[in-house]
Amino acid sequence: MLAVQFTLPEFDFVLHLQHEWRALANLAGLLLGFAPLAAHFAGVFPAARSVGSWLRHGWRVAVGFGLGFLAMYVVFGFHPHDLPRG
Repeated sequence: MLAVQFTLPEFDFVLHLQHEWRALANLAGLLLGFAPLAAHFAGVFPAARSVGSWLRHGWRVAVGFGLGFLAMYVVFGFHPHDLPRG
């Protein structure tokens, strides 16, 4: 079988869009797969149903995530044009 590789920018853009939509579909499937598990844990642990409780006691996670992101940004910087194409 003969494989043909298109190098025109239009075809590269289409392939990139296909990859992005596939990644989005995989994420949606993952979230839908975990929904029954979350519902089960909410039934076992009634405290898990309170959004206010999650926000009040879980703020450290969001702050830690933000600080970790800023640390990576300061150490490595942001170079979007250096990403490998593939």
